[in-house]
Amino acid sequence: MMALISRSPSPRHGLAARRLLLEVLPLLLAGAVILLASDPALARVGGGSSYSGGSSSWGGGSSYSGGGSADGLISLLIWLLMSNPVIGIPVLIIVVVVALIKKSRSSGSQVYRTHQPQAYRPPPAFRPEVVRRVDANFSEPAFLDFAQLLYARVHQERAAGNLSVLSAYLSSQVSSELQERSEGVDRIHDVIFGATRIEAFRITGGFLELSVFFETNMTEQRSGSSTQILLEERWRFRKRQGALSPAPKDLLAMSCPGCGNPVETRPNGTCVHCDSPVGAGQMLWQVSHISVSSSSPVKPPPLSLGSGAERGTDFPTVFDPAYGAQLRAFRSRHPEFSMQKFKDRVTETFMALQSAWTTQRWQDARPYETDHLYQTHRYWMERYSRFKLRNILEQVRVIDVVPVKITSDAFYEALTVRIKASMIDYTLDSRGKVVGGDKNRPRTFTEYWTFIRSAGQSTAPRQKANTCPSCGAPLDNVSQTGICGYCDAKITGGDFDWVLSSIEQDESYRG
Repeated sequence: MMALISRSPSPRHGLAARRLLLEVLPLLLAGAVILLASDPALARVGGGSSYSGGSSSWGGGSSYSGGGSADGLISLLIWLLMSNPVIGIPVLIIVVVVALIKKSRSSGSQVYRTHQPQAYRPPPAFRPEVVRRVDANFSEPAFLDFAQLLYARVHQERAAGNLSVLSAYLSSQVSSELQERSEGVDRIHDVIFGATRIEAFRITGGFLELSVFFETNMTEQRSGSSTQILLEERWRFRKRQGALSPAPKDLLAMSCPGCGNPVETRPNGTCVHCDSPVGAGQMLWQVSHISVSSSSPVKPPPLSLGSGAERGTDFPTVFDPAYGAQLRAFRSRHPEFSMQKFKDRVTETFMALQSAWTTQRWQDARPYETDHLYQTHRYWMERYSRFKLRNILEQVRVIDVVPVKITSDAFYEALTVRIKASMIDYTLDSRGKVVGGDKNRPRTFTEYWTFIRSAGQSTAPRQKANTCPSCGAPLDNVSQTGICGYCDAKITGGDFDWVLSSIEQDESYRG
């Protein structure tokens, strides 16, 4: 073997080797670049898994392949080493150097800093307090629940040819466009939300306008056959400047602000019960424009392989500049409040959600989340199930919980924390094969979780964890709408305890 390796190649062999080098080396170098630049995403609750920072808060990442670029690179490298070691050995050295650099980067990203002032500040985004300056009753959690409720009803009613029942909430142009989209559609059902977020706010022509992004999964029935589709849409909501938002219960009941009856309007936009001018955005949010960004059949969720620390884990914690004053004011309103007990509630919620996700019993997570967030997570549970995939989370550990922001509006108080945690995170296909994640090494990550409860609500002592905060019964009988089956109290609206309202990734959190 040594003689063969040391023997001088013939001109013909040298030409072939050079040709092979020109053909193969770019592929290997490209693979090395991918290895260096990639940050594999996994699939846990909250979307750090497949978060891409793009139009979707859950989505992006690599495609479902069961292996990815690393496997292809290794196979090509082995083949090259065996068939032409003169080229393979130098290329192997290059790849090893690249891998060492990547490992160095990963190990260096384990640092978790919580100091102030922070050096990292993401670009500005929608801030609900800007809306509250002109609408003191505006509440982002309530509005998001309402937006999802209206979105689902609109799509269901357009397929049924019955959009007139929602005329108070839709402009005539939007109603016409929706009806055109419904040609040939017999029924729309199972509308599930992957993302719902307010992207922009402005005041124009005497109206407040909100731009809302939706990523949804719904089932369309046409001529007896069903198709699950993914939709990305932006809806523009408007309401007359000076008109206060209804209380959350009235907003979600879709009742007339004037008389409290279900909203029914005449062609001129007045309530049929009390003659209040509720239509055309005069008292209620109206959808004035809809744009469809994409519509396609449902695809498998994005998966990739990886462990270590996720991108953003090494970012300094983003504290609200006024957090110290916020905490003092909050403690003065709630002298009974215990930050340690709140952190215990955060940990309880975190562990309950990971368990519900792994066991595929998402109903167990219902008591811990607001309506719109529960629907978002249900969307991903359904999507994994559809493609016979199961995401497994093991050795789940909460490392730290750091409070960073406290806000309030007319109806809710909100407390945001940065959670540092680790877990083994991998995905199995129907045959039990690992097609995503790493079954042996844990993944370290941080996320910002926001919890809400009703404004003015005191911290009521509970008998023990995992019990109804209203009656103390086990949380084993909670409906899809968040109603305790033992005492009929809605326990996911923040009336009794802190509930999770949003999860944001490090690279997107804007404080």
